[in-house]
Amino acid sequence: MASSLLDFTLSIISFTLSPGMDTALTLKMSFSGRKAGFGAVSGICTGLLLWGVIAALGLTILLDNCKPLYVGLEWAGALYLSWLGISTIWKTFRRPSQGADITLIKGRDCFRAGFAAGLTTDLLNPQVGLFVMTFFPQFIPAKASFLGRLSFYGTLTAINAGICFVWLALLVMMSSTLGRFIESPRVAMWLERVAGLVFLYYGLKIIWPFLTPMT
Repeated sequence: MASSLLDFTLSIISFTLSPGMDTALTLKMSFSGRKAGFGAVSGICTGLLLWGVIAALGLTILLDNCKPLYVGLEWAGALYLSWLGISTIWKTFRRPSQGADITLIKGRDCFRAGFAAGLTTDLLNPQVGLFVMTFFPQFIPAKASFLGRLSFYGTLTAINAGICFVWLALLVMMSSTLGRFIESPRVAMWLERVAGLVFLYYGLKIIWPFLTPMT
């Protein structure tokens, strides 16, 4: 049991440290301050916890076997990411003198905005659910009872979300220490554009297989 948890933890650490959507979203929100950054981190980790609950209840099997449902969720996620990327880039051209949209979510609503963005991004990504469903069972005893499987899923999900929270929170803290650098209008503008391109890339990456003919 201990060796399985250690193997799982090391694997999750390697996956978490790999740059991706969560990293890009966290950095983008951190440009608006720590509250927005930690809001995004909390939303992302909440999404991971919810996917863990869904997988534990076996609902991801429905997602895996119901092609229209899976495709619909994929399209919803792709459209959301594409919109997030295009709108992020567009704002930098509309308000270049203000350093992109760095001031758009200042104030008491910044945590809420970051949380909503993080949660939406994670829940609209069915690949997160399928990852939980296909990867986690490797570390769950085949003969475990229903309650035992729920317990294992809970433990693995907590480890996954915990590691994710620590890493992304560290990114928020690091970006905050670079506050003066980030608040430079020109630097903020280009950082926003890079983040927008990352979101757009992942959105198009999901849509592309549907747009290219099968060979």
